[in-house]
Amino acid sequence: MIAYLGELVLSNDVKVLVAQTAGSILVNVMKSGSKQARETALKALNQISSYETSAKILIHAGILPPLVRDLFTVGINQLAAYETERDIVHSLLHLIRNTGPAIECKLLQVLVGLTSSSATVLNIVVATKSSGATISIIQFDEAPQRDVKVASIKLLNNISPFMGQELSDALRETAGQLNSLINIIADDSGISKEQAAAVGLLADLLESDSILTRCLLDEGAFRIAISKVTSTKQG
Repeated sequence: MIAYLGELVLSNDVKVLVAQTAGSILVNVMKSGSKQARETALKALNQISSYETSAKILIHAGILPPLVRDLFTVGINQLAAYETERDIVHSLLHLIRNTGPAIECKLLQVLVGLTSSSATVLNIVVATKSSGATISIIQFDEAPQRDVKVASIKLLNNISPFMGQELSDALRETAGQLNSLINIIADDSGISKEQAAAVGLLADLLESDSILTRCLLDEGAFRIAISKVTSTKQG
């Protein structure tokens, strides 16, 4: 039945109904089912969680702990075998892109938490570099959901002191990303966590990258920065 559910094309109203009536069952399968059962349940969960309201119901039902546990413990032959950090980053990004915004945000926050700790940040940095995941993370900066955008910028801000060159290269190569960050900083609605993270990220980029500096100049970043500093001093 779960396998069939994962194949169905559901309207948003039906996704909510399924989450309400079967969410706890799917959570229990993810907690204690066999590997095959968990894989089948995950496919159904991906389908149901693509609508934010149903995703929030699943979060309330307790789906995040077993999802994160499996993410960090899925091995080649059995769920108890640990992956390498590189595989973890790949798996997490894949899982993030195949769930709804509510769960997407929570999973991004897992990486934010890991990179906020001095004990784990370097492992995540090494894994991000080796897996080529930098651009994938940067692309979340343009998510329509503010919570997802804030989480992704915080993540980039956390790793920027260790990945200046990689982030500089990726921002130059990814169309619109620099402009998106600068627009966040330019917002006059008040200082926000989103702005603080964006400022921190740009501050840690390589000063020696003349091409990036030219891009920032062309996008008006320095004019905006001077204006912000002046208004902050006056306020």
